[in-house]
Amino acid sequence: MFRGYNFLEMIPGFLFIIFLIISIYRFVRKASILNRIMSNWNGWLAHGSVSQEEFYDRVINEVDDHQFSGVKFSTQFLHRGSIFSEKIKYLKVKWKLQEYYVCAAPCGNGFYMSYWLIEGKRNILVRLILAIPFIGAIILAPFGGNSLNYQDTAMMFNSLFTTSFMKVVDEMTNEKGVRSFSELERKPEEITNLMPA
Repeated sequence: MFRGYNFLEMIPGFLFIIFLIISIYRFVRKASILNRIMSNWNGWLAHGSVSQEEFYDRVINEVDDHQFSGVKFSTQFLHRGSIFSEKIKYLKVKWKLQEYYVCAAPCGNGFYMSYWLIEGKRNILVRLILAIPFIGAIILAPFGGNSLNYQDTAMMFNSLFTTSFMKVVDEMTNEKGVRSFSELERKPEEITNLMPA
């Protein structure tokens, strides 16, 4: 004989399904580059013009001159919009989970430059654990390696990169005889979230 379902017996199953959906959603959202952005700086030089390659080479040389251990350089091709749009070349400067994406391109009668500080993508197991609501970070805390020393070293790298980047920008403004950026204009913008909720 068919027995009716008791709503109270179904609650644990519903809660598990909701928990699973939230975990998957958090996992997929964190994988997006837009959700890992920490700060941005951009500027435009009127009547300034160098090639993208020359600008990237200057940034690489300036950062590399400081001999900071573990820094890696590569180029990344990121879509301008959707996955079907053309790709734009970025310079990627990476130290552990700190990644800077540098963009440089002629723009109108000037030259546009920017950098994005992005939290590096963690391995899939760590991302799966962090996606667990409420307890993911607690589970990883003893193994995370997120110490004051790590934070200090990350700040050192961030200072080194931004100082090097702005030195290259200053050299370009001096060479072109255009106004350099003010202290306020040099300050990067902190980003909390670019993804729609």
